[in-house]
Amino acid sequence: MELHHQATPVVIVAVIVQSVLTGGDNIYWRIVQFLMPVHSYAPSAMPGENIFGQSFVPVTDTNCWIYTYAWNPERPLMDAEREAYDRGNA
Repeated sequence: MELHHQATPVVIVAVIVQSVLTGGDNIYWRIVQFLMPVHSYAPSAMPGENIFGQSFVPVTDTNCWIYTYAWNPERPLMDAEREAYDRGNA
């Protein structure tokens, strides 16, 4: 596994490259963006599935609140999904 990163004034992009053991030459790429100062996006969905992001809000020097949000670029969220998220289920 290899880890590469690049920092800019507003974003840190981390790229993890890992060979996938499937008997072929498949390579798994995972790209994560940390948007300063408190947001991150990680690949969490296949096409058509809901996408999640997080906001980390410092409360003290050692604690933070984490807000998780979801959206779907192909359709509005369904009522059942919204109800599940309201209950804390992702």
